[in-house]
Amino acid sequence: MPTKTAAKSRLRDELIRRVKIGEITPDEAEDEAEALFLLEVRPQWVQLDPRTEDQWSLLMALVWIIERDLIAVRSVWTEARRAAMCWVSSPLTEFDGIGAECNKGWELKPLEPATVGDVEAVVAEKADFMLPPFIVSGTTARNALWANLRSGRLPASGRCRGTKEQQDIPRSAWLDLHWIKDLAASADTIGGRNDNALKYDEVSVPRQTVCEIWPDLDQIQSDEYEREDWSLEHAVLWIAYRNPALFHFFGLSGLRAEAQFSRAKKQDPAPRKTLLAALKRGELRAVRSGQEIAPEDWFGRDLPERQPDVTRTYFRRGQIYFRRRDLLEKWPPASWRPDLTAYRDLDSAYRIGLKSLARRYLEPHDEIADLDAMIAAIVDELAPNLVARNFTNRSENQGLRCSSDRGRAFQTRRHPSPEALSCQRGVYAHHSASPRDQRHSNCRLTNRRASRAASSPARPSPLF
Repeated sequence: MPTKTAAKSRLRDELIRRVKIGEITPDEAEDEAEALFLLEVRPQWVQLDPRTEDQWSLLMALVWIIERDLIAVRSVWTEARRAAMCWVSSPLTEFDGIGAECNKGWELKPLEPATVGDVEAVVAEKADFMLPPFIVSGTTARNALWANLRSGRLPASGRCRGTKEQQDIPRSAWLDLHWIKDLAASADTIGGRNDNALKYDEVSVPRQTVCEIWPDLDQIQSDEYEREDWSLEHAVLWIAYRNPALFHFFGLSGLRAEAQFSRAKKQDPAPRKTLLAALKRGELRAVRSGQEIAPEDWFGRDLPERQPDVTRTYFRRGQIYFRRRDLLEKWPPASWRPDLTAYRDLDSAYRIGLKSLARRYLEPHDEIADLDAMIAAIVDELAPNLVARNFTNRSENQGLRCSSDRGRAFQTRRHPSPEALSCQRGVYAHHSASPRDQRHSNCRLTNRRASRAASSPARPSPLF
């Protein structure tokens, strides 16, 4: 009985034969191969992760600076290109059994390593594997790469021409080093402008340093996200995903944008209905022609369709827009909620603390509940005798210093200090010239403070 691997191999050979005799085109073959998982033609298809490499080539670093996309980096990775193949055309003759010399056939051959010509295509942003958005332009990315190489912030190593061992390239050498002018030369080779200058082969840079200098999209704020006023499409996108990184793909359509949105976790399946309900309840205000739209104006109406020129900085007169601050307060970012599963780890504890600080204004109730859960678990482990004496979680939180201002205000009201008690009674305590003698005197200012404190409830102190 034939195995699945043998059947898959026969289908693959048959598909290659049909392309070779010109019966189908390479694009049609790739579509069939992708549906049946038969061929790995393009390097994007190869299941290899560039992050497993400690060293990246200069071209891989350049593509990362422009795209911040691992699939694009994989397209110029030598190991991935060796595992992939490309279609090479060849004319058909009568000997091929077709009888028509005008027909063209195709053959699968291993993909060659990247060349200087590929570098020029990347800098010009015309490489076939490059898809928007481009975080920086190709020329800016090349200048930034060389600036960090010359400053020594990004170390590089290579094999000097005529030697066999890798060695560090001094940063002073980068003043004269560039990709050589021969477009057919390897992209891993650099040299000076003169023919007698030193040349380095297999030049590489540390991947971790590259990613630290130029972080990925999740750590970069896009211009669309930083706008003070958001259009209707911005608001719908935010309510649906609440992910700032997706604003890099706002208004784009393509394979890369579709892949990003398909991988993103959707927070609200019906964002337009949610937005309209918030407008009707008055929880959010829309602005048109400089004036806010009243909540009662939304009853019996629906949100308008897509507005033109939504990517422009200034909106046309009559278009509806929202204030970004109001949307962030109503629907805070989903990424601000920290992962509490590893709070005993020191690095994770730092992340929890920083994210809790960011959430303090927007999600105080959830933050207090998360911190109380961790405090209760730690008390159960470190002080089980308190739990044995029926020292419940509520009493734990009252006995321990709570991390939020609301908790501190509660403790102040529950256990006031002597100074606060004297202030409430209208008596102000101060020290006399003699340390043994302590006098108490009534003060009009203190009386006003005491009456004001008695008439108004205690409020938590401001954070900053």
